[in-house]
Amino acid sequence: MKKTYFFVSLLSFFSLFFYLSIQNIYFMILKIIIFSAIGLYMIKKDKIYFYFFLYALMFNMIFFNLFIFNSELIEHENYKIRGNIKNNIINVKKINNKYPKNRLFINIKDNYIEDGIYNFNIKIINNHGKIIGEIINSNTDLSEKFVTIFENKIESYTRKHPKDFLDFYTLLVTGNKNHQNKDELKKYAYTGISHLMVISGMHFGIIFFILMYILELFSISYKKKYIMLIFITTLYVFLCRFEIPVVRSYIMAMFLIIARLNHERYCIKKSFVLCYIIHIHLNPLNIYNVSFQLSYVAVFALIYMYPIFKTYVNTDNISKTREMFYTGIVVQVAMLPLSIYYFGKLPFLSLFANIFLSIFFTLLMIIFILNFIIGIFSIKLATIFCNLSYFAYSIFQAYIDFFNKIPFMSIDIN
Repeated sequence: MKKTYFFVSLLSFFSLFFYLSIQNIYFMILKIIIFSAIGLYMIKKDKIYFYFFLYALMFNMIFFNLFIFNSELIEHENYKIRGNIKNNIINVKKINNKYPKNRLFINIKDNYIEDGIYNFNIKIINNHGKIIGEIINSNTDLSEKFVTIFENKIESYTRKHPKDFLDFYTLLVTGNKNHQNKDELKKYAYTGISHLMVISGMHFGIIFFILMYILELFSISYKKKYIMLIFITTLYVFLCRFEIPVVRSYIMAMFLIIARLNHERYCIKKSFVLCYIIHIHLNPLNIYNVSFQLSYVAVFALIYMYPIFKTYVNTDNISKTREMFYTGIVVQVAMLPLSIYYFGKLPFLSLFANIFLSIFFTLLMIIFILNFIIGIFSIKLATIFCNLSYFAYSIFQAYIDFFNKIPFMSIDIN
């Protein structure tokens, strides 16, 4: 296990180091010196470490040379772009089937396209400062067509309620922020609950619980139940557009299901480490993504930091509410450096409000996901049940508005 941890750390280090060395000759020279020193040390220490070293080296060399778009976008040139468009701005995911080295946005001239994920053929008009492009042609991504089917179902049974409810419901069930009001997102950030607004392990846990309860009503074998769970959760990942926190939750959920299928003991620590390895292999540039960092730091805090916290605080025979309070504090403290660095916000009173809101949010999520599952089979039943969803949403929003008026929930740091 120690070797696995060492390998994960090494892979992350080389991903970062190669990334930094792409543009700068001095980093290239420094890299050669450090690699030589580490290689010699590993040969003396243990050959298996050296093999891990070689693997990480080869993997990153291949990835960054073959799958990273290192060039500048040239004016009047055409590029094949895959990305998510919102308000006529494309968040680029791939350029000519390669990953962009940095986050890249292209502003679209004249054309208007409905928000969503598309494959574009784009001509670059201007590359000085703000990148401006012109769409030559586009087609909807296959995964987006699948998502549209379910989002149309959601819209059909929520149409009797305000649009803000539809946007919030879609955000919580599918993770789609495209239609969410910016002012509402600022409220969530101020009250310290932005991390609740992404698809996480809690979503998968609720889905597992509801589906297993439904499947128990039928005479289905143990193995078939879990095979059906694999199929359904895979479809759910498609619905959530393979966002980073979703993929992390999905991989860990698959480890749990496979362990149950084989009647084996599930080790969450091994699952977390292997999930990290797989996720990094899918795209090493993920380690620079804020969502990736927040997602893994939060889970790391729950798995490794909370048990340490329990050694200092007596948690025997405590209520579930108090345990949620403690875990919430640990997770918030773990994410504090990232919150300050990326968002310039220092959580203060929101640390305590977050615990209260998290408890109610869990109940809200159970209602929403149950409503979503009903909607797959019956729009009429989902429309009736949606009244309960809207009632729970109204109470939650009232709490958000209340806490949003309290000063010093979070402090802006320049």
